[in-house]
Amino acid sequence: MQEFDKAQGNVHSSEWYDAMSWVGLTKTTAWKNLDSEQRTGLRAIIDNELNYMDYRKAQLQYDAAGSDRSKRYYSRQMSKASEKVDWDLFESTRSETPSE
Repeated sequence: MQEFDKAQGNVHSSEWYDAMSWVGLTKTTAWKNLDSEQRTGLRAIIDNELNYMDYRKAQLQYDAAGSDRSKRYYSRQMSKASEKVDWDLFESTRSETPSE
């Protein structure tokens, strides 16, 4: 995933790739075997990425909206979604950082 991302011009932290590798595995024994602190950190990144995806969806819908009424609606949706994104966490996962 990391190599593909780099080829597309995207850069994320090692923690982001680690968290994304756990998406879909949160009901497994392996997930349950992680310590509480690890699960909390991974969950924060996963949830923040989902919130960011909601924000981007609203942003794209706003950009595609034709009428002023539609633009107002999607503007409100963007604002609501933006409030859910931890922008500091978002920024910290958008650069290469070494794994600990």
